[in-house]
Amino acid sequence: MAFPLWRRARCCFVLLLLLCTIFSGTAGAALLRDLESAVRLRSGSGIPVRQSGDGYAVDAALFLLYAVESGNRALFDELLPPFRRAFIVPFEAGAHTSGTVGWKRRGKEPPDASGTTETMLAAKALWRAGVLWKNESFLEESLSLIRGYLAHESGKEKSWQIRNYYNYGTRAFAVNSYALGYFPDFLFEVARSGLLPEASKAAERSLRFLRNAALPNGLFSSSFDPELRTLFPEAEFSYHFSPDFRIKPGDSAFIALEMAESDPGISRRTLALLKVFWPSLPDTVYGFLSLELSRAERRPEISTGHLAGVYRLALRFDEAFAREILPVLNERALSLLSGNEEEAWTWDAVNMLLALLDGERPGELAR
Repeated sequence: MAFPLWRRARCCFVLLLLLCTIFSGTAGAALLRDLESAVRLRSGSGIPVRQSGDGYAVDAALFLLYAVESGNRALFDELLPPFRRAFIVPFEAGAHTSGTVGWKRRGKEPPDASGTTETMLAAKALWRAGVLWKNESFLEESLSLIRGYLAHESGKEKSWQIRNYYNYGTRAFAVNSYALGYFPDFLFEVARSGLLPEASKAAERSLRFLRNAALPNGLFSSSFDPELRTLFPEAEFSYHFSPDFRIKPGDSAFIALEMAESDPGISRRTLALLKVFWPSLPDTVYGFLSLELSRAERRPEISTGHLAGVYRLALRFDEAFAREILPVLNERALSLLSGNEEEAWTWDAVNMLLALLDGERPGELAR
């Protein structure tokens, strides 16, 4: 049986990489180069696709962001046109007309709904590209996406949120939200430019939202639904929650990364809890219960993409802990190159690319 080109190419990389992983600098550069090649081989239509054949905007936007962060203009210019064709959707809702990013593309079918996380990841990639390469059109496109993101805003004070999606067919917003869809540090970055006056207030509200989602132990409640108030109209409580009280520590790492500059204290608290679990970081824990109870139940280990997020958080605040994680991270990168066929391979891989890239410049990230 003939194997796909991307699989044969990945297998060819592995033997050499196994020989050089003990040399951290060489291994990091080699893994970056070869993992980037593997993701590009998965992008025959110009965007990364998963095993199912579907293209997810989160994967493609993260790959765009990697191209910018690595300073690779050729790769960025290669990825941006197919990303636009596949995912960017003109957006109209009431008085709002802007751009959004559809969350998924299945074949030639257009996306059915926006994705707020995906929209902001693409906006961040375009913004950083505009700043790095002094390109005003990239900045303008980023601002258009941010305006589309902010059009998902609703509520006031404790009920304020960025609604999770807008359905292009029914022209209706979701009623709920997820903590992974908030980017206070990036919005503050845009606000400092003076190009989008509303970014400052949105950044402050986003930061308050995540502070309210933060639990005392360092994790974050994953979900938010202001309609819960209809169940307890007289109660004074948070609309933040996690279904079945289960939380992914890796998700909390990603959330902490997005507020690492605006509230490093909370981000450090998240990292401190992750260190307590190390080296047996689980995929899921009980968010409100004791560590001992969480450990007593056998759980799958943290995913590769989530481990990459933990490593990036450690690089910002605790380089010694990051060095502990690095050998395991390299092993996971090699596993990706050796033929790991999980459905979320592309998501794992692009997050790994960003982590390995951060590992090449730890001094720039330390806080």
